[in-house]
Amino acid sequence: GNPFGEGGFADMFEQFFGKRQDPRTKNGQDFKVNMTISFNEAYFGCRKEFNVNGERIAMNFKPGLKTGQKFRIHGKGGYNQYNSEAPRGDIIIDINVLATPDFVLNGNDIWVEKEVVWYDIMLGGKLEVETPEGSLVVKIPKNSFPGKVLRIVGKGYPIYNTNNRGSLLCKLVAKYPELNKEQLNFVEK
Repeated sequence: GNPFGEGGFADMFEQFFGKRQDPRTKNGQDFKVNMTISFNEAYFGCRKEFNVNGERIAMNFKPGLKTGQKFRIHGKGGYNQYNSEAPRGDIIIDINVLATPDFVLNGNDIWVEKEVVWYDIMLGGKLEVETPEGSLVVKIPKNSFPGKVLRIVGKGYPIYNTNNRGSLLCKLVAKYPELNKEQLNFVEK
């Protein structure tokens, strides 16, 4: 009988060292592309053209791109160096979205801070908030407080490959004007 159990020596060798693939049948090398895009390009979607190994590639990206997202273009990578008839490798695109000082992205929610005079926070009113798509009027409820977060559903960051969006979250930051003596007396009363 075979001292190594069933199967031949080659089977045991494969079990310990893995099956060796013929290099002539392997796909060509994958090429990696690190793509940096602006916040607006990521928010609205964009078209990017680039060269890889002398070949011009164009990609259309939908709204809602995020850092760390990866895309694969099959069959546009390198050739197998031993066999030009073997399938080509792929192009792997790694996305990096540049941050913007205007908005903080948390998941699919966009955070903004808005300075409001303290009495408008307490008495309520309307507030104009800038979004990537332009201005938006938001209602401040009465009896609000500094630090309160107003949530506007569906006005946040696009969720890639869907028609959905996160929320716009607006944090109220109290602004205290300099008061004269008469105004301070009135506040004390």
